[in-house]
Amino acid sequence: MAKRRVWWGDYRTTEYASIDAEATIAVLAVAAIEQHGPHLPVSTDTSIMMGMLETVIARLPDDLDIRILPVQAVGKSNEHLHAPGTLTLPATTLADAWTELGLSIARAGVRKLIIVNSHGGNEEIMGIISRELRVRAKMLSVKTSWQRFGRPAGMYTELEDRHGIHGGDVETSLMLHFRPDLVDMSKADNF
Repeated sequence: MAKRRVWWGDYRTTEYASIDAEATIAVLAVAAIEQHGPHLPVSTDTSIMMGMLETVIARLPDDLDIRILPVQAVGKSNEHLHAPGTLTLPATTLADAWTELGLSIARAGVRKLIIVNSHGGNEEIMGIISRELRVRAKMLSVKTSWQRFGRPAGMYTELEDRHGIHGGDVETSLMLHFRPDLVDMSKADNF
């Protein structure tokens, strides 16, 4: 059985020339490279995004034409510049780059875009570019984040829900699921 193609770069230019604009959905995944405590890698947000994408791909209906762009691993993380290994770009650079990607998607004939995020620092930028693409390219452009889907009640303590959003139990659990090879639980402490 042939592997299903969902990655933008796996299609030939001739296939984009005959795209069904109403049936095709592009996905722009944005993430971050920044510190997540002593037990998780700086790629945590990007690794979680890749894991989430692979999970979604496995569940896609066969008749859904989805094209996932290369994950934008570097986001707005200047609040973590104190930590070695953090990579960041200014909001204006990200807005320009992600808007240009959206316009390229529109030029390829795709009219629907989902911008999906795994890093809180990207939220405001995503809203601005979604609106910009709706106005400039007449695209249906929406944004979301894996955190928006919530978690089962009682799964984590109230303290964890309030303060554990960055390198806490949730992200550690996701990394243990998606990339256990990158987690060093011997270094997980109250950081």
